[in-house]
Amino acid sequence: MEEISLKDIITIIWKSKWLIAIITTVCIVIGLVYCLFIMSDSYEAEAVLNVTPIKSNSTGTIDTVPDIVAYLANEPANSIELYSAQIKMDSVLAVAAETIGLDKSSGDYLNSLRSKVTVNSTEKTNMINIRFNDSNGKTAVNGANAVADAFVKYVSEAINVYFNDAYDFISQQYENEDANLSESIGLLNEFLSQERGVTEVQNELDSHISLINSHKNNLMDLEITINYNEAGLAAASNLLSDTPALVDVINDSVSEQVQNSSYAALVNIINDYKIAISVDKAKFKLYEKSLKDLQRGIADLQIELNFKKSESDELNAEYLSSKEALDLYQSELEAIEIKLAADIGSKSVVKIADAVGYKSVGTSKAMIMIIVAIIGVMLGVFAVFIIYSWKSDTSGDEISKDNIGIE
Repeated sequence: MEEISLKDIITIIWKSKWLIAIITTVCIVIGLVYCLFIMSDSYEAEAVLNVTPIKSNSTGTIDTVPDIVAYLANEPANSIELYSAQIKMDSVLAVAAETIGLDKSSGDYLNSLRSKVTVNSTEKTNMINIRFNDSNGKTAVNGANAVADAFVKYVSEAINVYFNDAYDFISQQYENEDANLSESIGLLNEFLSQERGVTEVQNELDSHISLINSHKNNLMDLEITINYNEAGLAAASNLLSDTPALVDVINDSVSEQVQNSSYAALVNIINDYKIAISVDKAKFKLYEKSLKDLQRGIADLQIELNFKKSESDELNAEYLSSKEALDLYQSELEAIEIKLAADIGSKSVVKIADAVGYKSVGTSKAMIMIIVAIIGVMLGVFAVFIIYSWKSDTSGDEISKDNIGIE
């Protein structure tokens, strides 16, 4: 087969122009039917929300009463991703369907509505864009506004319900803690009104300690006195052993023995020493016995004092704990009351831009017709060359330029 030039190709196409025209016309007719009877226009409208507060999904530990109460009293803060996911919830879409008058005869109407809603957020902002797609531009506008309004209402009601539940819970805890405080005050007053309290036991203990110190001083003084008297008794006894009981006296040239006055004086001194020593030793024993009794009493008093101090500290700790918890509950209740009065829920999500207009999205019908026409021409040309190739293969001979009408 000799080579076919560009001129030959154009000639082949020109000779088969009616076939190409017919195929192109068929494609255009098919495209026209699709555009007129099957394809529907697509319009999109957008509403914009601003959400606050925005926090990360991570949370710290909540393991103390103040943490729990503070957590309940504060507005629940969701991430922007969670807010975006909530927009397509059935409860939100059901309210939006009522607003736009969507036909609910189909059980799958919520999924159908969900497929028309697109949600995305602007990076590094608190804004959420709600886009609604529909074949009717006005419906697209109404749908975007309806979904946005339904979500704003949902968040407002959810937060108000949250705060009301938190208020009820904390109120109940406040009443319980108020009862606990009254009970702890009663127990503390009962303890303080005892005849023998911490102060009385402490005073008695101080008195015992003072007596013990006094007794120790007295024992030291008695020990010194006894040692002194025993030394004097020993010295007097030595003198007495060297002193005769009788002495010779010459009276009228007559010698006679009479009692020695020095001896008698020494005997009296020795007796005085012995009596003093006996008395002091008796006092020493009494002080020793009293000291032991006081020391045993101190041990008992210290045990009693420690017990009463422990009881007093425990009662005071319970009182302070109940009072602190009561003050905490009261302050958080006041905070929740302020938030409920200020309607914080309605300010958590705010629609900052209504959907007021719509735009056409997707491929236009004119563009589709142009594409269909181009495809028809291409198919026609392709068909022409398929036919030409088939004729060349089945003729058994090379097809000359004359066969295709080329001069």
